[in-house]
Amino acid sequence: MLPTAEPLTGDPFNVSGYAFNRGMRSIALTLSLEEGRGAFHRIAATRDIVMEAMRRGVAAKLGVVYEKATAA
Repeated sequence: MLPTAEPLTGDPFNVSGYAFNRGMRSIALTLSLEEGRGAFHRIAATRDIVMEAMRRGVAAKLGVVYEKATAA
């Protein structure tokens, strides 16, 4: 599992998040930039599962939806 997140968002003091993600590698991508979307598609192409937790329509607006991720 490779969790991804927008940089500088979220609650850095969320203890349950630290416990859940302990020992995991993660990466921060700026999906509003072409470089971030390209990196997302390259990473997603090598994974079995892609999950997102954005507000409705945000992933589609950014172009990081399942159909595009699996087509790469």
